[in-house]
Amino acid sequence: MSLAKVEVWEAKLREAFDQADAELEKRHGARFSRKPHRPAHGEGSTRDADGLFDLSVGYTAGFGSPHGEGYVFRVRLATFDPVPDEARAAIEAEALDLLRERLAAAFPGRDLRILREGDQYKIIGNLGLD
Repeated sequence: MSLAKVEVWEAKLREAFDQADAELEKRHGARFSRKPHRPAHGEGSTRDADGLFDLSVGYTAGFGSPHGEGYVFRVRLATFDPVPDEARAAIEAEALDLLRERLAAAFPGRDLRILREGDQYKIIGNLGLD
């Protein structure tokens, strides 16, 4: 396995997440106030460190998971405001739809799926580097 291939694959993945983050910010960024330490969207060092949304994603080997390896993430809102359960569920559903679209565009022809695993989501499927 080539480190360069891993870096390219993960850069494409990160870009898909950044695009979804930007769209969520456009749609919902003004609905809730950001935590005081968070800069405005686009003003932080990374998209998961600014604005209202944090769509951090990371690889897991999947030991102990019935689904094996994948990339795990949560849809986090960086706010101290109360977020009603129905609003949170609707935003998460939008985020998942956006991510599915962006992943299909970034990795055409691959069988990548997003499923819920515990309190987080997981991208599974054809994670090959070819």
